[in-house]
This record gives sequence, C-alpha cells and structure tokens, in this order.
Amino acid sequence: MPYLEIYLNMFFERPVVKGGRRLEFQETVSELERQAVSMNATQGGAGRRGRFTAGSWPEYTRIGLLFPASAYVDAVEWLKALLHNAEFPPERVKISAQKLLDSIPTQLREGSKVCELLSRRQRLPLPHVEHAVSPLQQREILQATIADPERAAEKLKALNACLTSSESIRVHCVTDVLSYPSEINLRAPWSMHFGTPPAGGLTPPPFPGPSPWSEKCTPSVVGLDTTDSGFLRRTIPMACKYTDPDAAALMVATQLYTGTEGPFWREIRGAGLAYGYAIQQRWSDSSQGFILFKSGHVRSAFERALAIIREGASRFTENDFVGARAACVFDAIEDVSSVHDAARDAFYGLLRDQPPEWTRELISRYQKVTSEDVARVTEQYINPLFDPKVSGTLAITCNTKKVPEVEKAFTDFNVKAAELQDALRPQEAAPKM
Repeated sequence: MPYLEIYLNMFFERPVVKGGRRLEFQETVSELERQAVSMNATQGGAGRRGRFTAGSWPEYTRIGLLFPASAYVDAVEWLKALLHNAEFPPERVKISAQKLLDSIPTQLREGSKVCELLSRRQRLPLPHVEHAVSPLQQREILQATIADPERAAEKLKALNACLTSSESIRVHCVTDVLSYPSEINLRAPWSMHFGTPPAGGLTPPPFPGPSPWSEKCTPSVVGLDTTDSGFLRRTIPMACKYTDPDAAALMVATQLYTGTEGPFWREIRGAGLAYGYAIQQRWSDSSQGFILFKSGHVRSAFERALAIIREGASRFTENDFVGARAACVFDAIEDVSSVHDAARDAFYGLLRDQPPEWTRELISRYQKVTSEDVARVTEQYINPLFDPKVSGTLAITCNTKKVPEVEKAFTDFNVKAAELQDALRPQEAAPKM
C-alpha cells in the first residue's frame, strides 16, 4: 500500500512493450495522448479528490481508458501493455517521487484538504489505504524512494504483480457492438492478449464492505496560518444502503435542504455564514456527513443549519418537492447520459450490488417521495449529524488565531485543539522500506 501513490502517478508515464516494440516513456505519453480520449488511474474510483486520498472504494485501484470505437483493438493492446508489459525504471521512479514530494506542502496549506484528511484520520482505524496514501505517510515513503529508487522500483514491481494477477483484476469493457462490421470478432483481441477465461467464468472480486470505525474518533480543530476561512466536516455512521427504500427519500430531502435557492442557500450562504455547504451520503462505507466550506463563522453556520433541519419538511411547498424530485431525476439521468458514463455507472453498480435496471427504479422511487417521507428521514438520518451525543467525527480547520474561539464554541462536541503534524499522523509508524 505505501507505494500506491507513486504507482498511480506514473502509471501512464512508463516505458512499455507494445506490438513487439519497446516504447520509451516519452513515446508512451505522446502515443496515449494522440490515441486516447481520456485516461485515469485512481485509488478508490469515484470520489477521489486529487492526490493523497482515496475515493469511495479505497480497496480498489481503478484504471480507466477511453478510446474511439475505431481504436478498439489498439485499446485492448494498450491495456495489456500498461498492465503487464510496463517497466519501473529507477530514474523515472525517482522523478515521480520528487514531483509528489514537492506537491505535499501545497496540500497541507489548503484548509479544505487538511479538514478532509483530518476527518478520515479520525474515522478510519489502522491499517487502512487512506492512511497509507496520506501526505505525512507519503512524505516519509517518498523521501526514502528518492534516496533508494532501485529498491522502490522493486517494490512497485511487486505491487503491480499483485494488482494485475488474475485473482485480483477484472476488466469492464463497454462499446457499441452494433457499430462494428459483423465479421469482426470483438472477443479475439482479449483472447490474444489476456488469454481465455477459466471454464467456470470469472466472478467479481469480493467487496470488503464498509470500513470499521476507529475506536478513537476524537473531534479536533487544527489551525493554519495559510487560511482565513473555516472548514468543517462532521461524519456519522448511516444505517441506510443505496438500494434501501429510504435512500430515494434521503436524497430528495438532501436536495430540498441544500439545493440552489433552498434554505441552506438563502440562510447560510445568503447570510454570509459560509460560502459552501453540503449534506453527503457516502453509500460505499455507510456514512453520511455535513460539510461547511469557507466559513467566517463556523459555529454560527452550524447552528443555522441545525435550525433549518429541526424545522424539517414543514417549511417546504409542493413546488419545492416538485423541483427537488426533478433535480434528483436529472442527476440520475446525467450519470448515464453517455456510453462512457453508463459504463462507469454499471461498474460502480457492481460494487454497490445494485440491480442492472436500478436507475429506472431509482427514478420511479424519486417520483413517489412525500413530505412524510422527508420528515421521517430527516429525523432518522439527518438530525443525528448535529447531535453531539451521536458518535462520529468532527474535524475543523481555521486560521491559527481562531483556534481557541472555535474550541470554545464546540465544547458540546468536546473538540480539542491539535497540531497539524500530530492530528494527521497515524498512531503507528509509517511502513518501512
């Protein structure tokens, strides 16, 4: 795990053997830029926000390639080359590590980024992928990599062998099969480069399920001299799955409270309490959170949000419900608006264990959400976000001079001031080279 960030950073920038010819890393980069529409290598797939963090499924490494339909055969060959016929030259490993190391100070100056890292540090027990790819862990790994790139290159080879073994890897390919001439065998490139699947077929890798919560979710505030704004993340467990009956009502309720021209927009952003806000459901690990972004008055914004939530569904008109349902339907359709989007959604659907026709079912459920449903899910799921008696995380970053003020304002949550280095460092030592 410690070398995941380097691995992902240099995945498309390595020498490869393709078509019987060795391509230097410059050729790999130029040829992929010429042929591919897009490409990405992420840890956790959806929800990954930049470097040194993981997305919604942190246990999975996702490689995405989008090629024109006319380059179908070449796309399969590229995938084979990148997964199985790529090299990790020590000099390229060192350069990649240096680039990542140089970016860490910037990461640790951003209030929103530090707040997110702090929240996940509180939430997740050791060992966990999130800790392995966090900036402070990575700084030690990157420094050791620069000092001994040959040893790091061997570690990266071992990591690649683990990730690309037949037991670990699954390929999800979507294309318009009707656009190809009937004489073209679309299976042939896969058999040529990856062999034939076992007689019993392949099953999806087991989904590990939600990560357990750390036994030490200590609410804390970290001061930064590099920001004048406050950032807050409150996260709690959520006993609702993506396919549960309450999920549609919960998403409509979230849209009602946080949508454009909604009460959060008018009474939090409009009042100058915070520039941004969100109520988020993280279905992949059965948690949900409340977020404040660029707030000059963190506690005031928190209290205003609480007051809005306590008022509940009674403040909304039928027109509000029509707009919220429509917004949710639009988001569901937009998620599958292109072949590429539909392919990605289908892949994530496998991880969510949702039925193939789930989008249609979800749209149907949105249309049936009532004010009574919103009132129920508000009380059951959203209200607890603001209750200090409910176990969860609370991470706040603000200007260093405001730390005592924030610590005092959140005494009901037992928020304690913490130094950046101590707050983000896992309780165990970083993995050794």
